[in-house]
Amino acid sequence: MKMLSYNITQLLVKFFNYFYLSAFLLNITANNYIYAQENLIQQYDNIKKISENLESNESDKTSESKSKPVNKPGNMFDRLFGRVCSVQFLVQQNANHNSAIISEIAVVYNQKTLEKFSSLTNQDWFSADSVIAKQLKNSSDVQILHFELTPDYENNSYLIDINSGAAGAFLFNRLYNNLNLPPITINPYKNLIISFYESGINYKQD
Repeated sequence: MKMLSYNITQLLVKFFNYFYLSAFLLNITANNYIYAQENLIQQYDNIKKISENLESNESDKTSESKSKPVNKPGNMFDRLFGRVCSVQFLVQQNANHNSAIISEIAVVYNQKTLEKFSSLTNQDWFSADSVIAKQLKNSSDVQILHFELTPDYENNSYLIDINSGAAGAFLFNRLYNNLNLPPITINPYKNLIISFYESGINYKQD
């Protein structure tokens, strides 16, 4: 009888030890699960922040590029095949102090080369001392059309062949009263009418 009681007591002790050990292991597992879950949440937050930063940077780049669009002259057919345009000069007799006029149209076929014209004046373009003007005139990206005019009410018309892919064009005029002025920006794929008067110059395109 005593032996039976002793065995039952031993069984109860083992049971409670097993119960407490299981509870202890379960508690550790639960704590590890909670820690792992918190770690995953933290990692997810970090990835989300990185993703948001990347999207923000991409959005800034996109908006920056949209704020500075490159407007290409001409229509689709002009840019693909080129175009023959007309240039008409109307010169009043007393224009430019009744002296000869030189006009040049610079058609540019490269966007980066086009940007180099931003610092030029008419005087720079017609000066032999301007290094930038000399480089641009010798550039394969620039097509130069040269015109010499006399002030006698002449109506001079020319047809010019503009190649495909032009990025822009500038009209330079050598006059007494415009040397320090920048060139006139024109559309290379539109007809051009230029009028010279005693008081200055006027132009229009269609």
